[in-house]
Amino acid sequence: MSDSAAVPDRLAAALADRYRLEHEVGQGGMATVYLADDLKHERKVAVKVLRPELAAMVGAERFLTEIRTTANLQHPHILPLFDSGEADGFLWYTMPYVEGETLRDRLDREKQLSIEDAVEFTRKVGAALDYAHRHGVIHRDIKPANILVHDGEPQVSDFGIALAIQEAGSGRLTETGLSLGTPYYMSPEQATGDRDPDARSDLYSLGCMAYEMLAGEPPFTGNTAQSVLAKILTGEAPAVTQVRSTVPPHVASAIARATQRLPADRFPTIGDFLEALRDPTYRYGTMAMSSAGVGAGAASGGGSPVWKLATGAFAILAAALAAGWIATAGGGQTGVAPIYLRVAMPDSQEVRNPSNSPSMAISDDGSTMAYVGPGTSSATQIWVKRREDIGGTPLPGTDNPGPFALSGDGSEIAFSLESGPSLYAKSTAGGTTRTLSDSAQNLGLDWASDGYIYFQNFQAGISRVLGVGGAVEVLSDPSEEDGTAGSGDQTWPVAIPEAGKVLIARWGATPEADSIALLDLESGEVRTLERGVRAEYLPSGFILLGTADSNLSVARFNARSGEIEGPLRSVAGEVRRVQDGALDFAVSRAGTLLYVAGAGSSRSRSGSRATAHSSPCGTSGPAC
Repeated sequence: MSDSAAVPDRLAAALADRYRLEHEVGQGGMATVYLADDLKHERKVAVKVLRPELAAMVGAERFLTEIRTTANLQHPHILPLFDSGEADGFLWYTMPYVEGETLRDRLDREKQLSIEDAVEFTRKVGAALDYAHRHGVIHRDIKPANILVHDGEPQVSDFGIALAIQEAGSGRLTETGLSLGTPYYMSPEQATGDRDPDARSDLYSLGCMAYEMLAGEPPFTGNTAQSVLAKILTGEAPAVTQVRSTVPPHVASAIARATQRLPADRFPTIGDFLEALRDPTYRYGTMAMSSAGVGAGAASGGGSPVWKLATGAFAILAAALAAGWIATAGGGQTGVAPIYLRVAMPDSQEVRNPSNSPSMAISDDGSTMAYVGPGTSSATQIWVKRREDIGGTPLPGTDNPGPFALSGDGSEIAFSLESGPSLYAKSTAGGTTRTLSDSAQNLGLDWASDGYIYFQNFQAGISRVLGVGGAVEVLSDPSEEDGTAGSGDQTWPVAIPEAGKVLIARWGATPEADSIALLDLESGEVRTLERGVRAEYLPSGFILLGTADSNLSVARFNARSGEIEGPLRSVAGEVRRVQDGALDFAVSRAGTLLYVAGAGSSRSRSGSRATAHSSPCGTSGPAC
């Protein structure tokens, strides 16, 4: 920053008891910035003084009341608010004086950043935004000029100031022609005058900023602010790869979803956006049609494919199940049609179909698959197949397996055996088997992103234990439920740690009466969502639900509110049924779906549910 105008005498006198203002260092749409000495703390600070017409409209009391909310934000990438006040009609606030430049300065000088720097800046700014959103604060004016760079590290400035001004101004900003937000980065809902945009508005602005760091210009440009806003409201942001082909597909996909015109089509949270930026398998919309397929022998296909394990032929078929296709199918828009590819499995590694549990699992990133294959000293055992490998590898010590689940990176596997109720874990490369629990029921496992393995405990309800071992924690008690259809036994847990919830299936008198419910880990409440025999969760904002008629459907799902927010759309029919009517499928957090075709069989549900709970697997009873 360089010297510009001198400090007005009246302003200098108004603040003389706290700050010695040296000179003006910049102006923005809402404030003028001065370099000053903090007389009390003997440090350099930036004093920002609201424009006079804005200060007169807002009023001191309401502005200072609203700005207190932002003063409590403490994050490594948020520039803190030191002080604020009113003096002789001036409304002001102070922040650290950062010796460096803004991201705007750097982009003006370099035009484009390296892909690594652009992604890293986006992650760090996004982490600051995600932190603030979780504390109830929306920025509303994310742009390169508000990102200060010190020693290479970004810091978001003016956090919440736009909100404070808008709330204090009581909606009179638009009456005077003053607008909040910079047109190039303004979300469509802000552009249409929405007075209460949510966190997805900041997400849109962050996506535009990430686009500019990579492409050299924002997704929408024009000669006037009006022309830019018109494009934002009516156009579709072009893919960043159209300008810079070296941008990785998953980065381009994440930015494409973040900059969707409709908030409902963006990521639910900035945390989900950051997760997609880290996931090389993530694809969105038409991006899902342009990347390499899964596994050796796949020539092309979606980055988030379906692997269909066909009964009898024991082949793997891949199909695009991209979130973009799910979101638009049947919705009056052009979607991505499924593509099927055949990837042959050697005869000696054919997929076996045990009757009592699903026959496959997949890691969070979709890179590792585990499945039930031929055994050496028994009928079956677990096999592990990496995406880059043509064939699988048998895993010793897993003869006649029950349910199993892979860790997020596919390096470890949790499993039970038909011979007993114990829960085990070991490396997918082999090695020592460790016992985690002696009371696991053969009705579902989930190795969640929080490091816990969630399972049905035959001595209690849904339980969990750390993958490294430790005490078993009981999370629910199905005996406290009223026993009506759709309640009672709790099975097939799927944890959503970021929302503090667990999806579960609850048994009815028949599979048709089963329901999918949501267990709240804080309150212990179990609430029914929909009829179904088993469900999985996709962090991109979807629930995958299997029903008693062997159909697999998908719908939008808000994990934090626990609400299904859209219609169920069929993904696959004739999915094989396993124990007690549940369907044989698995899905990664990145959106790769595995399922086995075929009707299968459903075991009888006659008899007492309590008896089923008290009988460990290996003995007779419907739970074995």
